Amino acid sequence: MSKNPITTWLFVIDTADYAGNFERDLCAFIAGRVGDCGVGEEFAKLFVSQVDKSDEYLFNNVIDEMDDNGCRRPTSIYLNNDNKYHSVVIFFESKPSSSQIQLMKERSEEFANLPNKWSKKPNISKILGFRLIKRIITTTTQEEAV
Repeated sequence: MSKNPITTWLFVIDTADYAGNFERDLCAFIAGRVGDCGVGEEFAKLFVSQVDKSDEYLFNNVIDEMDDNGCRRPTSIYLNNDNKYHSVVIFFESKPSSSQIQLMKERSEEFANLPNKWSKKPNISKILGFRLIKRIITTTTQEEAV
């Protein structure tokens, strides 16, 4: 027996750097969302102060997923095409609109050029591109009498 599939969308930002150093801050800066851990809260506040008031809730379709430590987060590191964790993924319950995608691209580039927390170097040396992935999860169950 197969249940209805669950469809979610993944917005992926491919970079030239290890994404574990900035994925939560980047997500907070470009979408105003943070996970249970609270990392990126200052960037989420910056998002709210920088976007038009009408866009404050623009990313209500971003969803949290559980990480390996049981923390719910709207983002994670993600494998790039070279099997390196140089990409950031943001989870969506519905397909991001073209205006959401455009804003995320623009703010990603802006974030990349900001000096990071620990040095005066840019947060990201280079953004290589963006991807949108439709993820369909189908659960199959089989029962048998015991």
